[in-house]
Amino acid sequence: MKILFSKKYIWIYVYLYLIFQTTIQNTTQGIINKIVTYSDDLICLILLFCLIIRLLRKRTVVEGKGELFAIVFYTLYLSIGVFCGSMHDYQKIRYILLDMFTCSKFIIVYFASKVLSEKYIDDDFLFSLNKGLELMAVVLFVLTLHDLVFTPFFEKSEYRYFTNSIKLFFYHPEALARACAGVIYPLAYNMKKQKENIIYILMLCFVMFFTFRMKSVAAMVIFLLLYIYRKYISGKNIALLFAVAVLICLVIGRGQMKFYFSMPEIGRTKLVTDSVTLANEHFPLGTGFGSFGSNAALEHNSLLYENMGYYDKNNKWAVKEYLNDAFWPIVVAQTGWIGTVFFCLAILCLLLKGVKLYKTEFFSGWVILMVLLYDLVSTLGSSAFYHPMSLSGYMFAGIVTSQYLNTKRSVKEK
Repeated sequence: MKILFSKKYIWIYVYLYLIFQTTIQNTTQGIINKIVTYSDDLICLILLFCLIIRLLRKRTVVEGKGELFAIVFYTLYLSIGVFCGSMHDYQKIRYILLDMFTCSKFIIVYFASKVLSEKYIDDDFLFSLNKGLELMAVVLFVLTLHDLVFTPFFEKSEYRYFTNSIKLFFYHPEALARACAGVIYPLAYNMKKQKENIIYILMLCFVMFFTFRMKSVAAMVIFLLLYIYRKYISGKNIALLFAVAVLICLVIGRGQMKFYFSMPEIGRTKLVTDSVTLANEHFPLGTGFGSFGSNAALEHNSLLYENMGYYDKNNKWAVKEYLNDAFWPIVVAQTGWIGTVFFCLAILCLLLKGVKLYKTEFFSGWVILMVLLYDLVSTLGSSAFYHPMSLSGYMFAGIVTSQYLNTKRSVKEK
């Protein structure tokens, strides 16, 4: 039993927990619910503390100019959000800092996992988990197949297209889709040793499709395109692949985008139009963290929301589920056009790192691009990078990057 509680297993336990956290949260009550709700914050704080200790010991945290520029640009983005928040009286300072932390968690998890897991996790250990991952894929596939054909075991979600959305035992179809992605990432990485994993990946893509979340379906298509383009077409022009992926996303999601972003009575439409207005009014910066679009703005009564009538139940668009369920309105309104540019540059640096690995060490690059592109697609209909469901992906992306760097160092030493 000793090995089951070694540090390498703790990383995997935390990874699996982050995949299922939001579902556990929505099935618990009282003090347990509070603990689960804030558990991702605690995990990020612990990782941040360990990362700071590493820095104080003068250990390397960033690798190459790409990661360095990503950190610099994202720090500038966060600084603008805090500065603007302190300049305006839209939110209390503690909630400004809380929102800043929320917007930092995915970056913290990525770099902390990359740096702190290097001594404990290797390719052999990740491959040893493959049987368990295969079992998870089969279980989710069989349950989905059963609920589609027979009397369902679990409550289904709303009717879309030609049948109801599948969510199984998860609280929401998107949570199921994210869980499938969380199993796909290690299966994809392990394909360097186990090519048959593509069968299990296709099973999970089948499940993702029947969640009928168009951002998840688009992400699923991108996952497969990345694999086919490199392995069967031997494609080298990644810009062409991205252009095709964007076109596919627009085609797949045009109905949902039209519904959410072209109807004034929908909260997301209101958030988008108002965020542009606020960015222009507060040019060149923004309204500050905790003031608009984010969970902190909604839950902690942003004065800006109050002034703009967002809490008035008589407004058709004043639906709580939408007023903190967006991404670009958070970035554009809270940090303005300059902050938006810094955010985009930070993500671009990480994407370019993924592209570089995609060309040189395919399976590592494939995973990193899948994680980033899933969230980029999700920005059209959720809080994406800032949602707790995204954290597991960045943890595994960090682990994968760590393995690549270890291999690179070993080759240099030899």
